[in-house]
Amino acid sequence: MKIRIAETKDLPFIMQVELDCFPNDYYTQSLMRRYLLDKNRVIFLVACEGKSQKKVVGYIVAEVNKEKDVSMAEIVSLAVASQHQRQGVGRALLEHAIQTLYDQKKIQQITLQVQKDNYPAKALYSQFHFMLCDPFPGDNEENKQRMMLKKEST
Repeated sequence: MKIRIAETKDLPFIMQVELDCFPNDYYTQSLMRRYLLDKNRVIFLVACEGKSQKKVVGYIVAEVNKEKDVSMAEIVSLAVASQHQRQGVGRALLEHAIQTLYDQKKIQQITLQVQKDNYPAKALYSQFHFMLCDPFPGDNEENKQRMMLKKEST
């Protein structure tokens, strides 16, 4: 498996993974394209395998937000094709993204959102020392189903 920066030519394969993982709540192709093209504010990595290392089996998107004295990033999405889950792909993507954010973007804090019932993802994030933050404002149904996690740089 190889982790590399995503390219525009990867978009159809990224969308296959996206639809496989989030069939009812997926990001649009146009939004994914915007993330791919925004090299200054976005880290977009793919995990590839196969003989030519071109088959995309997972991806991670992190958006950088620098305000005054604080540099933060949000992991917008992490997805691994269902047939490749629980094989270390998500771990490798997350580890590579965190290192890239700390080393290249000088990020001090990383946040992400996760569904409360996504126990495998929550276990993965806890292994990387993500901690529960304040709950989402508001009392709507969507906010009740997810939680915000954060990780401070060490």
